[in-house]
Formats: sequence, structure tokens, C-alpha cells
Amino acid sequence: MFEIAVCQRVTEQLRQTLDKLRQGIDGKLAEWREQLDELNRYPGTTPVDLLELFPTVLGNSLSGEEACVTSAKDMMTNLQQQLKDAGIDLDDRFTTFPGRLAGLQRDYERQQASKSSKTGDARPSKA
Repeated sequence: MFEIAVCQRVTEQLRQTLDKLRQGIDGKLAEWREQLDELNRYPGTTPVDLLELFPTVLGNSLSGEEACVTSAKDMMTNLQQQLKDAGIDLDDRFTTFPGRLAGLQRDYERQQASKSSKTGDARPSKA
């Protein structure tokens, strides 16, 4: 009889331990599911997405066309909002990057035009 009682106590303790373990595992899995759901709520916020977007932003910023520069600014603004929603807050330098880059392109073209007018070189200008 004593052995049966001990066996029942051990079985009950084992059941309780397994229940606690199961609860802990279920809790951790629920946590991970929530984190995955949170990541899926904010598409386009991974470093890979930023790298994929960057060539388009660069090309549009350097195109010399105001509509393309505006498109690049819009892309950066949308990405900044997605990042902010995901808890990554960037300042205005991020969204003003296309405009600053376009300004650098215009300055470069002016310098080249100025150099060509001084040397008599007749290179076409995008300005």
C-alpha cells in the first residue's frame, strides 16, 4: 500500500511539473507569436527593404527631374513612418536626403558648367 501511495505522489508531482513546463512553453510560444505578428504588421521596415529601396531613391534623387525627386522624398517619408510605427524614430535628415542629394547634383552640374564656360568646353548640362 505504501508503495502505491508513493507512486501516486510521484505521479502527481510529475504531472504538476509537466503542467508547469507546458504552461511555460505555451507562454513563450505565445510571446514569440506576438512578436512575429508585430513584425508582420509593419512590412518594409527591415534593413533588406531599405537596401532594396535605396537604389531607386538614389536614381530618382540624381535624375534632375523634380517629379522624380518628389517621388524619392515620398518613398523616404513612407519608410520613415513605417520605421517610426515599428519603434525606430529617425530625424528629418532621413526624409530630406533625396532633396539634399538633388541639391548636390545641381551644385556639381553648375560647377561643371562654370568650368566648361571658362575652358570653352561645350558639354551639355542637365540644368
